[in-house]
Amino acid sequence: MASTEWPVPKRRFPDWPKVDTADLETPYREVWEFTRALQTELDTAIRRGWVSGDTEFALRVGISEKTLHRYLRGATWPSVQSIAVMERALDTRLWPRRRLRRPRARPLWRRGD
Repeated sequence: MASTEWPVPKRRFPDWPKVDTADLETPYREVWEFTRALQTELDTAIRRGWVSGDTEFALRVGISEKTLHRYLRGATWPSVQSIAVMERALDTRLWPRRRLRRPRARPLWRRGD
């Protein structure tokens, strides 16, 4: 599917992130897991005193507080760059890892083709 065929989570699921994840298609399940991990890590950072709140966290990682809240609400898809800077700032993986299938025995292309 082209990216334009995947509406943002909040538009597709009005109660986002309070949804039943069992039947979510892969992109939505992954962004739900990302949202959950981000909220958990953000709460932990605040509780431990590493940041005073959402505003300080957003400022430290270089995204706007509005963008951070849009990610948490599912109002926009997170960018790869934003995910990377947040993972680096929190020193943890936020985007879920998928088990990839076994690689092909030969590449899809060959030199000279």
